[in-house]
Amino acid sequence: MLPRPSRHPHSVPTPGWAGGFSVIELMTVLVVASVLVTLAAPSFRDLMLDNRRTAAINALIASLQDARMESVKRGARVVLCKSSDGASCSTDDAVTWRSGWLVFVDTDADGTLDDAEKPVIRIEGAISGDTAAAFKGNDNVKNKLIYRPGGDVAQVGTITYCDTRGASKARAVIIASNGRPRSSDKAADGSALSCP
Repeated sequence: MLPRPSRHPHSVPTPGWAGGFSVIELMTVLVVASVLVTLAAPSFRDLMLDNRRTAAINALIASLQDARMESVKRGARVVLCKSSDGASCSTDDAVTWRSGWLVFVDTDADGTLDDAEKPVIRIEGAISGDTAAAFKGNDNVKNKLIYRPGGDVAQVGTITYCDTRGASKARAVIIASNGRPRSSDKAADGSALSCP
């Protein structure tokens, strides 16, 4: 047997009930919300910094892979160098890999970009985001990396990315002698990374 429908489809509020929330209820909700926001803010900041770090590392690895592939395909030297203007290589210590880089075929094997070697294969602009982030290479790849015609490199090296969180959150791009780059949270020898 089915229940009989109510004659009053809408419930009637009890006498004295005005609807809404009391001041105490609103204050409780605000306190709980502020605690949750305070707990979530550091996690959100870390997430943003992680994303910026990952984007920078991925852009560098993609450029290294392009340089390696082009050196094999063309049977020529290909250079990846840091660049602050996207038009020339820089050897200035004030310019880091964070400023940007470019990839070009080094037809005259002098390691610098000449007019005859344009257009370049790839130009990567400055890394945006955390202005305190550092993206520096060790002495072997301080300014540039040279791929030989077979796809191997003239020098192995490491380029390290650090942000305001320090060495515990640093990541490195390690370039092996065969020219293949890899990302790591440790140095090439397995030791902890240090920030430049």
